Amino acid sequence: MAAATGAGAQATQAGGPHVTGSLVSETRNAVPGQPLHLALRQKIQPGWHTYWSNPGESGLPTTLDWSLPGELIAGPISWPVPERFTYGPVVGYGYSHDVLLPITIDVPASLRPGSNVVLSAHASWLACSEICIPEDAELSI
Repeated sequence: MAAATGAGAQATQAGGPHVTGSLVSETRNAVPGQPLHLALRQKIQPGWHTYWSNPGESGLPTTLDWSLPGELIAGPISWPVPERFTYGPVVGYGYSHDVLLPITIDVPASLRPGSNVVLSAHASWLACSEICIPEDAELSI
């Protein structure tokens, strides 16, 4: 088994004043040739929200720009069902409170067992309440 550093537990949280992010994993080990299931966890302050892949009439979806070792490949976010937000005539879709945005990492069969693997990503999102503020975080697990 190749160890995914910090996997199986939540990595350090980072982000802006309204939303913090962290990478979490369902397991502590990356198995050569098997997918690794991670999630971006967003803790969203009360009264604030982030956006879904299709944000609606305004907003921007959360993005992840990965920095992965070797031949590991990150799939797209598997977006959970969003909430609907209305502000007058404007309708948006996204998340409030806490949300897990799942991602599958393809682990190559050539990964050497016993290797330490660090998965890093730059996460960006738009935190909105009465106003919208771009926030981001450098995350790793």
